[in-house]
Amino acid sequence: MEDPNEAYNDFIEEYSRIYNTCFPLKVLKGKQVNKFFSPWLSPGLLKSVNKKNRLHKKFVSSPSTSSETKYQAYKNKFTHLIRIAKRKYYDSKFENARNDLKTTWKLLKAVFNKRKSMSSPPASFKRQNINGSNGDR
Repeated sequence: MEDPNEAYNDFIEEYSRIYNTCFPLKVLKGKQVNKFFSPWLSPGLLKSVNKKNRLHKKFVSSPSTSSETKYQAYKNKFTHLIRIAKRKYYDSKFENARNDLKTTWKLLKAVFNKRKSMSSPPASFKRQNINGSNGDR
């Protein structure tokens, strides 16, 4: 190959082929924002979330007594429905894991959201062989 244009075209073709095999184009589906919200949210409850958000936006943009009462009433009803849906979801999960203690404890940790976190710094600490406490300066 003595022609530089032909060599360049061959290089670009080979590079494009390798690039397309390593980084294929992904086809994205439509809007899936609320799909992975919470497992107890049904499609109907997701529509209710959107309606509640619209009512809130309307109340904030033009505050009035009627928009506030509509928003508050809808929010209270929605919160009640969410609590019922969450309770039913976890009731069925616990019913399925009735004889499995390990799964039951995992569910309990998920329900109570237990994470190891340090709520306050330790009362004393050791640094470079010097003992100290929070009161020492």
